[in-house]
Amino acid sequence: MGKKKSMIVLIFVIIIIVAIIAGVIIYKNSTYSLEKVKSLLNSGKETENMKITEEVSSENGNYENQTYEQYIKDNYIYSITKNSDSEVIGKVLYNKENSELITILDNQKQITVNNNNLDENDKNTKVLKDESFMTLINSNAGADYEYCGKEEINGKECIKVSLLNKNVVEKVEKEYYYIDLEDNHIIKNEIYEGTDENNLKKTDEITYTYSYDTVKDEDILKFDRADYPDYEYFDNRKNQ
Repeated sequence: MGKKKSMIVLIFVIIIIVAIIAGVIIYKNSTYSLEKVKSLLNSGKETENMKITEEVSSENGNYENQTYEQYIKDNYIYSITKNSDSEVIGKVLYNKENSELITILDNQKQITVNNNNLDENDKNTKVLKDESFMTLINSNAGADYEYCGKEEINGKECIKVSLLNKNVVEKVEKEYYYIDLEDNHIIKNEIYEGTDENNLKKTDEITYTYSYDTVKDEDILKFDRADYPDYEYFDNRKNQ
């Protein structure tokens, strides 16, 4: 009888141990560590033909809302900046093949041409918000990271994580990132600021949309100086 009782107790203990292990595995698979998030972003979908739209909204009116459109095709990265009235106020054309960077400021009627000799890693960096997340992490040793769960954004299943930015002077800045689990890109970024963590107010919201294999040749600027007769022109290549 004693042996039978001991066997029952042993089986019961084994069941509890198995249940605990299974619970730990399920918990680990349902949460995202910082390393797992970094791995996700490093594996984000990218093609040689893609468009990224970034919409920046100021919640406190500190600056004008703007939209940035980035077109990537072949050896070119072409970016357009629009104001809140959807007027184009600036354009940047980068040729990865010859490192020529042309900046056109329509609101100031200025054109600047530079040689921007980026290394291969920078040339291949397309998704800037993903990169800024990495930069923030790398510049904040021991940054306060938190996994906040899953949410649906515009029909996309996302994970929500937060970072406490420790490099801001005389205030606390906390950023929330929503990462699309299909393409592994940040599609929304919310920034909160305050005097301490218990007094944070939302200051900025940035959303990102991505499309792949949709950019046509006509979407990339064909720069001709003759098209800008009344613009100041600065060619800095000879000084670089």
